Amino acid sequence: MQGFLAAAVTLLNYYPGFTDVDSRIEAVIDRGLVAELVVRCEPGTAIIAASMVDQTYCTPKFACYAKLDRAISESCHPR
Repeated sequence: MQGFLAAAVTLLNYYPGFTDVDSRIEAVIDRGLVAELVVRCEPGTAIIAASMVDQTYCTPKFACYAKLDRAISESCHPR
């Protein structure tokens, strides 16, 4: 039953970084109203939550921004 629930929650997985090595977005996991973006950083990766309702991008430190570039910068280079 747990496998069914996990499969029902994930609607779409997309991997643009697999075919485009210059893409800043490594993967997109669609979770309905929120999409998780796995972004490439120099030291590794970061996960950003993209809200479809608020149209904001939130970092792992719960700071949300209207621009994706700002969320990537704050996630990859925290102060």
